Amino acid sequence: MYESCGLLIDGAWRCASDGACIVVRSPATGEPVGSVPAAIGADEAAALM
Repeated sequence: MYESCGLLIDGAWRCASDGACIVVRSPATGEPVGSVPAAIGADEAAALM
């Protein structure tokens, strides 16, 4: 189980630009198991540079 993970951009782990996250739930129980950053356009642009 994990608590959170980040976006790997330019060799560094970071949060989404706006700090938003998506809760990941277990398909078996519906319980939250962690969260992932909700990347936005600015994150995409940074990753593609």
